[in-house]
Amino acid sequence: MKKLILWTSLATLLIAIMAHFITLIIIPYQIMNTTMAKFPVNVLLKGTRTTAESRTVVMPCPDLVYSIVTYDVSKYPLRFTAQVPDNYWSISLYDTNTDNYFVMNDKQVKSNPVELLLVGDNWTSSDAGIAQVVKARSNKGIMLLRYLLVSDARLDDLYKVQKQSSLKAEGKSAEEEKPAKVALSFDAAEYVNAENGFSIKYPKEWKPGTATGRQVFMAAASARVPTMSVSVVTGDPSMRDALNYGLNALGFTEISIGTESQVSLSDGTLATKSKLSFKLPQGYAAEALALGAHKDGKLFLVVITTVSLAAPYDEAKFSEIARSLEFSAERPAKVAPAEYVNSENGFSIKYPGDWKVGSPSGKQVFVAAAADKVPTISVSVLKEDPPLKTALNENLPNLGYTDVSIGPESQVSLLDGTPASQCKVSFQLPQGYWADALALGTHKDGKLFLVMVTTVSMASPYDETRFSEIAKTLKFTK
Repeated sequence: MKKLILWTSLATLLIAIMAHFITLIIIPYQIMNTTMAKFPVNVLLKGTRTTAESRTVVMPCPDLVYSIVTYDVSKYPLRFTAQVPDNYWSISLYDTNTDNYFVMNDKQVKSNPVELLLVGDNWTSSDAGIAQVVKARSNKGIMLLRYLLVSDARLDDLYKVQKQSSLKAEGKSAEEEKPAKVALSFDAAEYVNAENGFSIKYPKEWKPGTATGRQVFMAAASARVPTMSVSVVTGDPSMRDALNYGLNALGFTEISIGTESQVSLSDGTLATKSKLSFKLPQGYAAEALALGAHKDGKLFLVVITTVSLAAPYDEAKFSEIARSLEFSAERPAKVAPAEYVNSENGFSIKYPGDWKVGSPSGKQVFVAAAADKVPTISVSVLKEDPPLKTALNENLPNLGYTDVSIGPESQVSLLDGTPASQCKVSFQLPQGYWADALALGTHKDGKLFLVMVTTVSMASPYDETRFSEIAKTLKFTK
């Protein structure tokens, strides 16, 4: 009896030990397979700022912005190129067992931009160019990039650096990369926008409507829902920020934006989609599918909306419509800049040709804005000739702006050689939105000429290089 108990105990212990080791071996693979299944293969997904809802990366750090790739190098090597910022940055590679087998940070890079060639078991060539060759421990795995956000004010600069990273399958032919044309499940009409270089298909029985604001096209079913809108947002904001800003501006409430997923358009362009829900001003609860694609420094945003009481939310059909968005091979020509001339004060200034002139107020003599209301440009003439910071501190509160923060001044020259000062300004608008602006001031004939190019980053990110370029076209004609 004692021997039976002893053997039973030993057998139980052995089974427990074996189960433990099997768990240690299998679970990591299950974790990686589950994670990798969430993302398209060999596509560099560039994330936005981490929020409480962010779950693309497990237990994300709020001070980091992430990019991620689910890689497969079984057929082709992958060439990765990235611009390294002047603060913390790292790249980590994980195999299918969750082991981190390669790490490089900003202190270890030997060149900037950095270039890596990730190769699999079948790679035999020695031609890597200037890239550092990294042998993948498993043909499939995950690449994770981390960018440190030093301060909120530098978020847009960080996004610019992040956008300069790229991933390319080496040796893959153009024919292999070309996506197969998918037949639509509905009879389609087509809208073509030559100015922005895209087209999109929609159900033939839907009728085009009147586009407003940043929208360039709108169509709706005979029952008024579903509706489809296509917007072109300059400044290339994230889809989530553009939606929050746009839906709030339309008076929608109780806005909820679901988890984003990555999809491909009919022409192979990578896009992001998510489900939305919100309450219309009339009180009805609405649901929508939103799809966003980044191209040529713009966000192309498709939103298909319905009120379920009238027409049920149909994710499969709505997604099929939105993904018919296609970009033409020939890119549209850039719009020539427009020019404002002020004979009374003897100056001129150039601004984007697709911006619309508005109504100046106070000491402003000129105002213009993009189709989606931001960015805006204003030119003011202050005869008291105050210093730039004094003028900003006195005039911005008079416009109802609060929490004004003025950054350090730097000395610049206008295109005609006139010396000027510029600085970044942040403040809260009366509507509650946070705004950033590039302020440029120059003194002439006992006056301060003040140019401000302002944006709400939720709708169109702050772009100091572009805004300064616009402001510095200020030119004196006498």
